[in-house]
Amino acid sequence: MVTITLDWKELHDCLTSEPAKGLGNRISTRISEDNAVDIHVTHFNFINYTISYKVDETVVESYVTLEKLWSQLLGLPFLGGIIGAADVPPAPCTDFKTCLARWALRIATTNIQLGKFMAEGADKTYLDDAGQKAVADHANTLKTQQGLIQSDLDRVMANAPTTAADVAQFEDIYAKQEKLFEKLDAYAASAALVANGKVLHIGKKKAGTIVSVSLTPKNSSQGDATPVVTTEYFVHSKLPVVFHAGYVYANLNQVKFETVRSLSQTDLFSAVKTNDSGIAAMAAFLSLGRSFMHDEKVGLYFSVGTDFASPGDRLYLGPSVQLFKRLFFTVGLASGKTEQGVNNPVIEKVGDTLQARELFTAIETHRQWNKAFYGVSFRVF
Repeated sequence: MVTITLDWKELHDCLTSEPAKGLGNRISTRISEDNAVDIHVTHFNFINYTISYKVDETVVESYVTLEKLWSQLLGLPFLGGIIGAADVPPAPCTDFKTCLARWALRIATTNIQLGKFMAEGADKTYLDDAGQKAVADHANTLKTQQGLIQSDLDRVMANAPTTAADVAQFEDIYAKQEKLFEKLDAYAASAALVANGKVLHIGKKKAGTIVSVSLTPKNSSQGDATPVVTTEYFVHSKLPVVFHAGYVYANLNQVKFETVRSLSQTDLFSAVKTNDSGIAAMAAFLSLGRSFMHDEKVGLYFSVGTDFASPGDRLYLGPSVQLFKRLFFTVGLASGKTEQGVNNPVIEKVGDTLQARELFTAIETHRQWNKAFYGVSFRVF
């Protein structure tokens, strides 16, 4: 389990000092697919606001492809303010109307008190340490008042009403008590969140996933608001591999075929694109090895790479040298899928001026491993 703590007061202070920067950060802790993630929100004003969150996932397909290859290479399975009178109780009432009046007054004054407490932080989404203490004190005060109201109700019940009008009045005040108790319970629950924070359960995600969590504070008068905090983290493999990406050049020859109509009106295959000068592409690598020296500035690794554009079509294998902690130089063998015609070719020539074309009845795809590549890349996460 990995718990990410978001201190809302610190985030607010950051936004106040650097308004153009915005609120958000990328988590630097290494999180693997084995780790369930919780986000713990603290110093948030849960009395006046609620907080919603949305999780977005972006899968880095090249990372997923390379992680599968490493799993196979290593023989592992696929990884996937207080009322002063409250302290001194009044003398017990001895008749229904007196008890009813005291009960109704206690309900009304507690309602007013609750409103004052709610209004104290209505203009800000965060609470500092003093604000958190005030909320805890208010919650204790309201809990005491709730107990006194219940005691008042018990005294009213002990002096039962004798007329229909008394009963109707009792029912009206009791309904007000029920509404107040709902609000007091809600305040107590919010006060507990203020004291302990709120945990948002993100859970486990698959390796190769960029997880983005957007958090939005809302009060009762707002609809959906723009997210004000976005936290991102990358889910790593269980394997102790390093992810880096960059530019590669490989001496791969590529031949592409397309279907054409022959003179005999049958569909055959003709080579339409041949690349003899090599290829250059953006590629991703997963590397296994270790770093040395102070701050891990130099390292030696064995790398497996593939193109970002078409993961798995071309593969790169070879040793990597890590410099300055983030820079990698990699050389080795490149493998690419190429097509070639099979069976006896058909030679056709249309007219006297056109070149003859070579057609095949079938093609096959194979992978070649006999070409060198060179790569420069940078550590990503």
